[in-house]
Amino acid sequence: YQRRVHGVMLKLWVIVLYYLIVISTCHERNRKLAVHLIGCQDIKRQNLWTNNEDIDPYVIFTLGDMELRSSTIDNTNDPNFDEYFLFENIPAELPKELILDVYYDRAMWDDKAISRGIVNLKDVVESETKELQPAMTVGGCTIDITPLGWGKKSVAREEQYNYW
Repeated sequence: YQRRVHGVMLKLWVIVLYYLIVISTCHERNRKLAVHLIGCQDIKRQNLWTNNEDIDPYVIFTLGDMELRSSTIDNTNDPNFDEYFLFENIPAELPKELILDVYYDRAMWDDKAISRGIVNLKDVVESETKELQPAMTVGGCTIDITPLGWGKKSVAREEQYNYW
């Protein structure tokens, strides 16, 4: 009789451990980072002869090995992007930084980098458990970063981003 009880208890512990592992990995898979690219201000080519001309800028966000690209806005130095990006399935070992690179589209040559901004993600994720963080300016661009699935406040924020 005791062997059966011990066998049942062992099976129950195995099941509980299995579900704990599944729940923790599912939680990690649900970690997301929402980025709202609002716009850039006064970005210009790094060229003496064409410094005042309008350009065709776009932005590339890099998070670890993930990369997302904005659309190209034609003929402007002050693009208003108003685009939303979502990095999904962020691992528990959070990349240290979100990199924002601003480029301009050159039809006949390789695209040229204009500026780079780096956001320390540790600060963003830690602030997620405190107050909503206002939009920030990085690399000449205004962005709003929202961690989703990281802490208690992210549940309320997630409703905002359900259309993804």
